[in-house]
Amino acid sequence: MSLNIKDYNGKKYIINSFKGRKGLIVKVKLLKLLNPMLAELKGVKDDVTDNAVLFKALQNLLESSATDDVISLLEELMTCVQGENGVVDFDTEFQKNYVTLYKLAVDVIKENYGDVFQALGMNVG
Repeated sequence: MSLNIKDYNGKKYIINSFKGRKGLIVKVKLLKLLNPMLAELKGVKDDVTDNAVLFKALQNLLESSATDDVISLLEELMTCVQGENGVVDFDTEFQKNYVTLYKLAVDVIKENYGDVFQALGMNVG
Protein backbone atom coordinates (compact mmCIF):
# COMPACT_ATOMS: atom_id res chain seq x y z
CA MET A 1 0.00 0.00 0.00
CA SER A 2 1.46 3.33 -1.04
CA LEU A 3 1.51 6.47 1.06
CA ASN A 4 -1.11 9.06 0.25
CA ILE A 5 0.88 12.30 0.37
CA LYS A 6 -0.70 15.65 -0.47
CA ASP A 7 1.02 18.98 -0.86
CA TYR A 8 -0.89 22.16 0.01
CA ASN A 9 0.69 25.59 0.21
CA GLY A 10 4.18 24.08 0.24
CA LYS A 11 3.43 21.73 3.15
CA LYS A 12 3.23 17.98 2.82
CA TYR A 13 0.54 15.94 4.57
CA ILE A 14 0.28 12.15 4.87
CA ILE A 15 -3.24 10.78 4.90
CA ASN A 16 -3.49 7.46 6.73
CA SER A 17 -6.43 5.07 6.74
CA PHE A 18 -8.62 4.77 9.81
CA LYS A 19 -8.59 1.46 11.64
CA GLY A 20 -11.78 -0.57 11.19
CA ARG A 21 -13.84 0.50 14.22
CA LYS A 22 -12.78 4.15 14.04
CA GLY A 23 -13.53 4.19 10.30
CA LEU A 24 -17.04 2.89 10.89
CA ILE A 25 -17.70 5.41 13.66
CA VAL A 26 -16.55 8.31 11.48
CA LYS A 27 -18.49 6.95 8.48
CA VAL A 28 -21.73 6.88 10.47
CA LYS A 29 -21.19 10.48 11.62
CA LEU A 30 -20.27 11.53 8.10
CA LEU A 31 -23.30 9.85 6.53
CA LYS A 32 -25.66 11.38 9.09
CA LEU A 33 -24.38 14.84 8.23
CA LEU A 34 -24.15 14.22 4.47
CA ASN A 35 -27.47 12.38 4.16
CA PRO A 36 -29.33 15.38 2.70
CA MET A 37 -26.69 15.60 -0.05
CA LEU A 38 -26.36 11.90 -0.90
CA ALA A 39 -28.93 12.04 -3.70
CA GLU A 40 -26.93 14.81 -5.39
CA LEU A 41 -23.67 12.92 -4.87
CA LYS A 42 -25.14 9.64 -6.12
CA GLY A 43 -26.04 11.29 -9.42
CA VAL A 44 -22.36 11.81 -10.23
CA LYS A 45 -21.25 9.05 -12.58
CA ASP A 46 -18.23 10.62 -14.26
CA ASP A 47 -14.73 11.09 -12.93
CA VAL A 48 -14.41 14.04 -10.60
CA THR A 49 -10.98 15.39 -11.37
CA ASP A 50 -11.10 18.65 -9.45
CA ASN A 51 -12.95 17.43 -6.33
CA ALA A 52 -15.73 19.90 -7.19
CA VAL A 53 -18.58 17.63 -6.11
CA LEU A 54 -17.05 16.63 -2.78
CA PHE A 55 -15.95 20.19 -2.09
CA LYS A 56 -19.52 21.41 -2.80
CA ALA A 57 -20.91 18.71 -0.50
CA LEU A 58 -18.51 19.82 2.23
CA GLN A 59 -19.59 23.43 1.72
CA ASN A 60 -23.26 22.40 1.99
CA LEU A 61 -22.42 20.43 5.10
CA LEU A 62 -20.82 23.48 6.68
CA GLU A 63 -23.82 25.63 5.85
CA SER A 64 -26.61 23.25 6.84
CA SER A 65 -25.37 21.42 9.94
CA ALA A 66 -24.89 22.28 13.58
CA THR A 67 -21.54 23.96 14.13
CA ASP A 68 -20.44 21.60 16.91
CA ASP A 69 -21.22 18.53 14.78
CA VAL A 70 -19.23 19.86 11.82
CA ILE A 71 -16.23 20.89 13.93
CA SER A 72 -16.24 17.54 15.71
CA LEU A 73 -16.32 15.69 12.39
CA LEU A 74 -13.53 17.81 10.86
CA GLU A 75 -11.36 17.29 13.95
CA GLU A 76 -11.99 13.56 13.79
CA LEU A 77 -11.18 13.42 10.08
CA MET A 78 -7.86 15.15 10.74
CA THR A 79 -6.81 12.51 13.28
CA CYS A 80 -5.55 10.35 10.41
CA VAL A 81 -3.46 13.18 8.92
CA GLN A 82 0.21 13.72 9.67
CA GLY A 83 2.16 16.85 8.85
CA GLU A 84 5.83 17.11 8.04
CA ASN A 85 6.62 17.08 11.76
CA GLY A 86 4.16 14.39 12.77
CA VAL A 87 0.78 14.92 14.39
CA VAL A 88 -1.25 17.86 13.11
CA ASP A 89 -2.31 20.36 15.78
CA PHE A 90 -5.77 21.35 14.56
CA ASP A 91 -5.78 24.81 16.15
CA THR A 92 -2.40 25.96 14.89
CA GLU A 93 -2.23 24.08 11.58
CA PHE A 94 -5.49 25.46 10.24
CA GLN A 95 -5.31 28.97 11.67
CA LYS A 96 -5.91 31.20 8.60
CA ASN A 97 -5.54 28.02 6.56
CA TYR A 98 -9.12 26.79 6.22
CA VAL A 99 -9.01 25.92 2.53
CA THR A 100 -6.26 23.40 3.29
CA LEU A 101 -8.49 21.96 6.03
CA TYR A 102 -11.36 21.54 3.57
CA LYS A 103 -9.13 20.02 0.88
CA LEU A 104 -7.63 17.60 3.40
CA ALA A 105 -11.11 16.66 4.63
CA VAL A 106 -12.11 15.76 1.06
CA ASP A 107 -8.91 13.74 0.61
CA VAL A 108 -9.40 11.92 3.93
CA ILE A 109 -12.97 11.02 2.90
CA LYS A 110 -11.77 9.75 -0.48
CA GLU A 111 -8.91 7.77 1.09
CA ASN A 112 -11.09 6.09 3.68
CA TYR A 113 -14.44 5.74 1.93
CA GLY A 114 -13.63 5.49 -1.77
CA ASP A 115 -15.17 2.01 -1.80
CA VAL A 116 -18.45 3.45 -0.50
CA PHE A 117 -18.51 5.98 -3.34
CA GLN A 118 -17.78 3.21 -5.83
CA ALA A 119 -20.66 1.15 -4.40
CA LEU A 120 -22.91 4.17 -4.98
CA GLY A 121 -21.75 4.19 -8.61
CA MET A 122 -19.46 7.22 -8.31
CA ASN A 123 -15.85 7.41 -9.40
CA VAL A 124 -14.19 10.05 -7.25
CA GLY A 125 -10.49 9.65 -7.68
